[in-house]
Amino acid sequence: MLRLLPAALGLLAFAHPAGFVNIRAGDEVRIAGTQTGCVVQEVAIFCFHYAKGAPLGQIAPVVGSYGTLALGGGHQVYAYKARAGGKTTIVFKKAAGVPGFAISFYPEPADRVVHLKVGQVARVQGAKLDCAIVRAGSRNLPSVYCVTDDKVGPVLKTYATLVSDDGIAVGVIGAGRKTTFIYVHRQP
Repeated sequence: MLRLLPAALGLLAFAHPAGFVNIRAGDEVRIAGTQTGCVVQEVAIFCFHYAKGAPLGQIAPVVGSYGTLALGGGHQVYAYKARAGGKTTIVFKKAAGVPGFAISFYPEPADRVVHLKVGQVARVQGAKLDCAIVRAGSRNLPSVYCVTDDKVGPVLKTYATLVSDDGIAVGVIGAGRKTTFIYVHRQP
């Protein structure tokens, strides 16, 4: 079972520090020491478990693994299982008033590859999404925790995602700006 360590939540609980890394549409994000990565879109971020040895700028989810999609605004999150041919099966969604859609991956070379390590926080340009690299789970692995953020921290009643080599989780931000996980799935 994945669990976010309390200290990790503190990374997003302060106004935007000088240590923020700006990421933008077209970027590929790789988390140091893991096979966890993300692809940044205009107002969204896809995070997933990728194949060892994937060429820089060309990561895609491992077939059979799980990933998340977080959209700016925090009211739409999806968890999916990667299938062959760049296709996915949505296994969990929270998307009020949004019709269903399919998530597909057709990897294109990234504009830029950004390497992040535990303790760093990235801001998705134009999306009000912040992603902190934290240690989580029973094995305390580096993980990417993405959430809609304001000047104080995670926005109440929005959703957060957590992805590591161990698994994925989707949570809701509640009182005290704390995350309560409502969906958890292990990587195969």
